[in-house]
Amino acid sequence: MEEAKGFNPPPTFGTLDSQTGTVYINLMALRGKNPLNASDWLPIIGHLTLHLALNHASRRESRDPLLWNAACDLVTDRILQSLSSVRPESLLTPADL
Repeated sequence: MEEAKGFNPPPTFGTLDSQTGTVYINLMALRGKNPLNASDWLPIIGHLTLHLALNHASRRESRDPLLWNAACDLVTDRILQSLSSVRPESLLTPADL
């Protein structure tokens, strides 16, 4: 993991580079006015890691990028939900689309 420097706008919590497999974290979410604790970060890191593990970026092909990302977010959040009794606050549902 690396600090998310040079992103404009910066990611709210984190983002990833699918080419290198690097997860970038917005340190302001760690050190800011309302810093996140370890239990807050667990679903975020899990979400980003699942995107890498499921190879979402390279499987997009010619699909609409926004729609593909939303569909992949649904999948990753459902997997996280099935692995935990705690529902991530950021869980995306089909109604959100």
